[in-house]
Amino acid sequence: MTGELLLTLPLPGRKDDIEEVAFSPDGPELMTSSDKTVILWNIRNGELQATLAHARTPAIFSPDGNQIAARGDDKNAILWDVPRR
Repeated sequence: MTGELLLTLPLPGRKDDIEEVAFSPDGPELMTSSDKTVILWNIRNGELQATLAHARTPAIFSPDGNQIAARGDDKNAILWDVPRR
């Protein structure tokens, strides 16, 4: 570990601070959440993979990294498949 900065991810259009950051269990994605939105990033190339709206924190990856679960704006649980690129 060198302490070298590896990647800075822009948060386009986000007003609020990032509330949460989590790596997918299998490693290639990073999830950030803020402003009622979960954003999924590819950490290999820094590209935005998906924007998942109407979610509140905390959002979590499934143990295999294939789904993300969160509490929705309407207080229901919501579940997304993780888009892979």
